[in-house]
Amino acid sequence: MRRQIGGISAFAAIPIARLVANNPGERLPVLRLAVYWAVLVVIAGGSVLLVSRSRPLLARRFAIGLSILVFGVTYLAVALRNALGLSATLGIDGAIWLVFAISITGFLISRWNWVQGFVPLLGAFLLLYPVVEIVASPPSRAVTFGSAQEPAVELERAPNVYWFVLDGYGRADVLGEFGDVRQDSFTREMEARGFMIDSRASAAYPMSFLSIASTLSMEYVADANTDVSSEGPFYLVTQGENVVVDSLRDRGYAYVLYPGAPQWSGSQCRGVEDICLAEGGLDPADRALLEMTAAASILRSALQSTDSDRVNPIEVVERLEGHRPSNPFFLFAHVMSPHPPFLWSGPDCDLLERPIGSVFGDWGATSDYLNAIHCLNRQLITTMDRIIDADPEAVIIVQGDHGPDYGVEMLNVEHVWSPGDIRQRFGVLSAIRLPPTCDVPIGTSLVNTFRVVLSCLSGERIPLLPPRAWSGSYGLSDLTEVDPPTR
Repeated sequence: MRRQIGGISAFAAIPIARLVANNPGERLPVLRLAVYWAVLVVIAGGSVLLVSRSRPLLARRFAIGLSILVFGVTYLAVALRNALGLSATLGIDGAIWLVFAISITGFLISRWNWVQGFVPLLGAFLLLYPVVEIVASPPSRAVTFGSAQEPAVELERAPNVYWFVLDGYGRADVLGEFGDVRQDSFTREMEARGFMIDSRASAAYPMSFLSIASTLSMEYVADANTDVSSEGPFYLVTQGENVVVDSLRDRGYAYVLYPGAPQWSGSQCRGVEDICLAEGGLDPADRALLEMTAAASILRSALQSTDSDRVNPIEVVERLEGHRPSNPFFLFAHVMSPHPPFLWSGPDCDLLERPIGSVFGDWGATSDYLNAIHCLNRQLITTMDRIIDADPEAVIIVQGDHGPDYGVEMLNVEHVWSPGDIRQRFGVLSAIRLPPTCDVPIGTSLVNTFRVVLSCLSGERIPLLPPRAWSGSYGLSDLTEVDPPTR
């Protein structure tokens, strides 16, 4: 019986081990994941022991069937669905569960002795691969590059600083190539509120974890010689271990973090921040674990309702109003919109019953993306008005981290970048509201954002870095330097 319970334990551990292996260097709630595993094993193992007391001849077969059931609940159904390229729907998962039921019944009525020993060994074998990946992963550390260090300046003024990162928000000329989104009207609205918009702003990298890390480091954090296959070390930077946070903290600022959508761990609260504006419920680790189960398709509508708040910048202000610190603060708010999945429908921006596109590379139609921009623009104007009314001296930064993905093929490591691809993915929105005596240079990289802000607040000019950019794909370990689209 020990072997059968051991098999159940191995099957229950597979999705947790796979989650850890897929996120090398990332800070995961290992203790909480261990509790999940223990609860599942105790329930399943306890059921086997109860059966063994009353029906000892059936106990081993019951354990075998339960092992397969645990594996199906926690991982196998979704693995099969993904391997076949099928979308997560209740119908698809129901069909897979029917196959499971037939298989489990077959094992339960089988009298073959080899089955009793094979199933536990299969669990141990399948668990071995992610465990080897975990052991082989290098330890995580915060990333530094070049001469990144805290700027030696004293601030003449200390207004609150708000930094909104809008995932996948392209530059106006990029959006104009997709259709009419009336970006001129949005630009005028922002300029009327004191924003200066860099019409030739560019990101340094086409991936969120590198782009955001470089802005917070005020340096280029990776070049052609940097291994970027693991996002974990860069997450330490994006979560708060960086030059901008350290510099402002030394000058009396509190660090406030709004983590945004749970699909991306790089902006999640990990204890580095002074105030976390996250609500209760699923964090990225919980969400990732749930997404490995067939239950995710059943809970899809509930997850979508939660996501609708996290892609709306108005939610940032509403959460901040109940947690505003007494000292000046630096707020980093990662808003998933306009990145898919798209949750808003039509000119009235009603919540869709079913989201369009996927966070994992499916950007849907350009019309859906433009509608997401339209809805986000409306929300942004409302958000800016609420901030400025309550905090008229505020410094506010509204930026994309990279542009959209239509034909760029970010998941294809063999993709050859054309000049159009570079303009689309690297051309980003950048709107900054500074005191009237300060200017925002045109045609610069996001890496200079806080060099500009700190120069303004200190009255001392911090040198700007020349615009540079590196292309690459998710899963690719190295980068290639390209000309940034700053002209």
